[in-house]
Amino acid sequence: MNSTYIKVGLPGGSAGNYIVQVNTVANGDSVAGSANSNAFSYVVSVASVSPATGSYNGGTLLTITGSNFSPVSPNTLVYIGDTLNWFCNIENITATTILCRTPAISSTYSAGTAVTVYVSTRLIILNTCTGTCSFTYLAAASSPTLTAISTTSTNSGNITLTGTNLLDLNSFAQVSLTNTITNQVIVLPSVNSSNTSVTFTLTSSVISGTYNVKVRNLVG
Repeated sequence: MNSTYIKVGLPGGSAGNYIVQVNTVANGDSVAGSANSNAFSYVVSVASVSPATGSYNGGTLLTITGSNFSPVSPNTLVYIGDTLNWFCNIENITATTILCRTPAISSTYSAGTAVTVYVSTRLIILNTCTGTCSFTYLAAASSPTLTAISTTSTNSGNITLTGTNLLDLNSFAQVSLTNTITNQVIVLPSVNSSNTSVTFTLTSSVISGTYNVKVRNLVG
């Protein structure tokens, strides 16, 4: 920085058009040297969405890359398609990357048909797309499905879940427990798993309560 030059960094913010001004203690606010010379547009863009497909039942962890996301998660919303309030639940966010969990498929969508993923820093301001910005829900028959649990009441020990399509292509699966009162989510690794069976260990550190149990993999 000197008397004719200032360099600043932008960590991410709300999309829109802005007027840039410099303020000094001695002289106050700056004025534009020519028409629009102090105008600035903040564009939120999405470059990629990965994976491109995921479970009919929701729970797919999406990685969205782009630019100018607001690192403060309450200032950012991610929509799966154009259904009102069909939000992807943000788990982590930076100015260039968002990690979020997809909701279950909307009744207005069709499995196998791509829908656009939108990032918004305000309810009416959406991103531009500079790459691949779509996501496709798999058919229900191709998505992870649970059919049984080995026990419905215990305070510790191994619990086995049975179902179909429980592993992804990397033979990975984990288990999430969502407290029905607090909505707290606890993620536990599987200790033994196959495409039809996943076993996890419930430790005494998990507080007493009723939980919804789900199997998660990289696409479901």
